[in-house]
Amino acid sequence: MLTFESDAVYELAGRMPKIDQDRIDFATQRQWLMANGLGPLANRAQTDLNTRVRKYRETLKCDSPTEAQPACRVTVRLIAQTNRVGHPEQAFAQFALAFELAQAEPLVVGVNLVAPEDHEVALRDYRLHMRMVDDFARQLPDVPIALHAGELAMGQVRPEDLRFHIRETVEIAKARRIGHGVAIRR
Repeated sequence: MLTFESDAVYELAGRMPKIDQDRIDFATQRQWLMANGLGPLANRAQTDLNTRVRKYRETLKCDSPTEAQPACRVTVRLIAQTNRVGHPEQAFAQFALAFELAQAEPLVVGVNLVAPEDHEVALRDYRLHMRMVDDFARQLPDVPIALHAGELAMGQVRPEDLRFHIRETVEIAKARRIGHGVAIRR
């Protein structure tokens, strides 16, 4: 799992219109990002990723019939991750880049949401993040979604937070895979 172009994405997010959780227009926010540089960031991330893959293949001599290292037989695929503990605009911009990259680059096989789920920002914005993922999933339905959810325990968070994280990750965000999920029994 990698975070792509995080500094540039955060800079772009700092200029985008503020997200009002009660009246958010995801389509307008995404259009703003695309009009203000998200496309070139996705292209740069894709180029950087392919350069890194080419370099490791060269280092391991993967194209040599006699010197290729055993690691050359390992299939490499990546998941573009989004940090759940930043400002809503940062999460939205990271999701936008992650989905664009996963749609365009075969090496990127999905998106994920990372960072401590019990962090105060992650708890505050959990439902907002699920709505963001849902919106991107509707626009780019071929992008697989694997989210970390339910990595919570009694005493760590309020009891009500144990009751909906996994469900909303599946039902709203359409995650195909749940990472951790230890709160499933709650």
